[in-house]
Parts: sequence; structure tokens; C-alpha cells
Amino acid sequence: MAASNLEGNESLSERNGSNQEEHKGTDTEDTSFECKNCGMCFTRKDYLSIHNRTFCKETPFKCPQCKKCFSVAKNLQRHKKLHGEEKRFKCELCNRCFRQAYTLTRHLRTHSGEKPYKCDQCDKWFADSAMRTRHLRTHSGEKPYQCGQCYKHFRQRDHLKQHIRIHSGEKPYACNQCDKRFKQSNHLVQHKRTHSGEKPFKCDQCDKRFILRGDLNRHLRRHSREEALECDQSEKRYSRPGSLKQHKRKHGSEIANQHESRDNSFSITVCEL
Repeated sequence: MAASNLEGNESLSERNGSNQEEHKGTDTEDTSFECKNCGMCFTRKDYLSIHNRTFCKETPFKCPQCKKCFSVAKNLQRHKKLHGEEKRFKCELCNRCFRQAYTLTRHLRTHSGEKPYKCDQCDKWFADSAMRTRHLRTHSGEKPYQCGQCYKHFRQRDHLKQHIRIHSGEKPYACNQCDKRFKQSNHLVQHKRTHSGEKPFKCDQCDKRFILRGDLNRHLRRHSREEALECDQSEKRYSRPGSLKQHKRKHGSEIANQHESRDNSFSITVCEL
């Protein structure tokens, strides 16, 4: 029985390996199906179709009501159901409405702060099971989402989508105030602040404000360093070691000047005999 399972695993590995070689397009196999967008070649027409829908954004399935397009037929069917459903489930706290009861339940936890799903490997709690599932992969190291072009693996589907844009060059998020486009929505949000002047991240020690959280964090580190980098002679504080060292040199030159002036204050009288 064990030998049979081993043979089965070996044959499965061989099939997987051959599939990857077919996808890559080796010199020993016919690769007559070529992508017109990126030039990649495939041994089978269905592989090319999957590639076009996944990476070259071929979306042949269009919703007749809102014109939204999908790469897979079942995704279109799932989308069509949304048009027929009313948002019957209303949040009494913020008046948002939802089509499904479980979506409302999950939303209510954003108001209550409830986190009923606990990680069994650490002390973290989560508002829904999907978030816990993604978190568990940080413990297991599991990366179930694979790029079809470079075979890199990712823990989250969204991370794979962002990675695919490196291959495709796609920048779907456009600024409505200039011609810039971005691969990630959060980059667009950050960029828009350069137009609006919004600086949502405020320092609680000096009231300075910043566009990016990273800039605030770097600024806060300067405050923490100032506590340590204090001159022991004048009690002045500095954020950088080099600035403190330069300041201390001034003390050294002041002392030297004092000694020089003290030496000059003495006069030598020559007695004539």
C-alpha cells in the first residue's frame, strides 16, 4: 500500500513538473500558442486562454446590466446575483446596508470591537475567520497563491494580484487630478494628499504633521534620540550623533581660546641692571 502511494505521488510530481515545463515552453516541446500581448508561448490553447485571462487581463464575460467584465464565467454568474438582491440588512449605528446577514454581523464587530476568533498558536484575536486564516499562515509558512509566470508564492491573494502587476505593468489606480497612475490603491491615497495638502499623521510631542505614517515614525525616532544625545556641558540636545560631536568641538575651541587669552594676559617685565 505504501509503495502504491509512493508511486502515485511520484506520478503526480511528474505531471506537475511536465505542466510547468509546458507552461514555460521548453526547446524540446512544441510551443505554437503565443500570447500576442507579452510573447509568452504555450503548448496548449487552454493554457494560453488561462494566461490571457489571468495576466493579460482578457475579460470576455461581460455583465449586461453594469458592463463589468470578468475573466471567468462563474465569477460573472456570482456577480449577476448581486443585481437581483436588495440590501435588506441595515446597520442601526451607521445606516450602512448589506445584502447578506453575515456581512452585517461582520460589520457590527467594527463598532463593538468584538474579536471572537483566536489564534491557537499565539494570543491574537480576529474579527472574522478569514482574517485568522490569513494570520495562521504566518505561523505555518504556507503560501498557497502562486504566480504563473515566475512561480513565486504568496500568503494572500491580494499580494499575488499586486505582484502580477510587476509582470503586466498594469497601474489600475488613476489620479483624477493629474496623469499619474499607481499599482496599489494605498499609493493613490497617499499621492492624493500631495494635491489636497492633507497631513493626517500628527506628532504628539511637537504638533508637526505628516502625509505618510512612515515619515511620522522616522520623526518620532528623532525625539527618542534627542533624549539620549544631550551635551553634558551645556545640556543642549541633538537628534544625530554627528551634530552632538560637532557641538562638543565648540566647547573644546572655547576652552582653548580661554587658555590663549589667559596666557596673553601675562606680561614679562625685563629688569635692567
